[in-house]
Amino acid sequence: MKDYPVIKVTLLFICGILLQPLLKINLILFSVSALLIIILLIFSFKTLKNRDLIISFCLLLLVVLLGCFRASVVNKNSFLSENLHKIKNFAAYGTITRIELKKDNGIEFRLYADSVLANNKVIGKNINLIGKIREEDKIKTDSIYNSIYPGNFVSIKGTYSKGKEIRNPGEFDYDEYLREKGISGIIITYDADDFKILTKKTEYFRNAIFQVRKSINNNIVKLQNEQTASLLKSLLLADRSDIDSETKTEFINSGVIHVLAVSGLHTGFIILFLLLIFGRFNIYFRSFAAIIGLLAFMCITGLPVSVFRASVMAIVIIVAFMLNRSTNLFNSLALAALIILIVN
Repeated sequence: MKDYPVIKVTLLFICGILLQPLLKINLILFSVSALLIIILLIFSFKTLKNRDLIISFCLLLLVVLLGCFRASVVNKNSFLSENLHKIKNFAAYGTITRIELKKDNGIEFRLYADSVLANNKVIGKNINLIGKIREEDKIKTDSIYNSIYPGNFVSIKGTYSKGKEIRNPGEFDYDEYLREKGISGIIITYDADDFKILTKKTEYFRNAIFQVRKSINNNIVKLQNEQTASLLKSLLLADRSDIDSETKTEFINSGVIHVLAVSGLHTGFIILFLLLIFGRFNIYFRSFAAIIGLLAFMCITGLPVSVFRASVMAIVIIVAFMLNRSTNLFNSLALAALIILIVN
């Protein structure tokens, strides 16, 4: 394992995450433990006997503790009771954290609700929900879509429902999928008047990404026919919702369905495209442009894990190439895994 140092660090970090339920490491315990380890490291430098062994043990223990601490500070989302399957007179007040591209059947967004009410009684706080507006009047939906931004504080009234659970063996458990993402359920309103923007505060970074995605989506829809537009949105924006079932079946039968799933293949195309464009410049400018392009592509696609992993690996290889250092595929993969675990 001498040639795979990042793999060792990643595995130790994972061990820390898995041990957290047993060790219950909090900020105070982590701080005290880390201080003792640092003191032991400093002391070991002054002693010749078994110095390397002590240093290795201390670093190993420190990485495990970091994994425990990272698991302890993860955001623990509040959830509504699983017994609440459907509530008609439901209201939520909170901040929009993400807005999906507009579809023909309405608007969809993520809502971090400060409070949720059923029949005018508060039943939960700090709840993540998926909000949907299914207004038949397209003028009203277009007006809302063009006036909402990530960071807006809004209110929405409608019908709440939890995700669809398994009814037959082998079925997809949508409720479990939502809860793994920290989402309690879905609130749907069929009247645009039941959705109100209370404050227009925006989150600049998320809003900038949303505006770029929206602009690209609008131009694709404007310039291309429906089928071509759905494919381009899948490749450029990681949005496959508009691809019809017949087209998906044809891709599956052809054995190339992975082309529609934005991942390492598309990341490779982005790098190749950028390197060809900036081929006349020196290696440092080309490499820097490729890294900026990858980061922009990650943001535009909405940061799916597959693109994040492939981009991190590609950036590691580009940086190593810039520094004239050799790279290892497994180390790059482990580094991507470590960063993903630190983020989430």
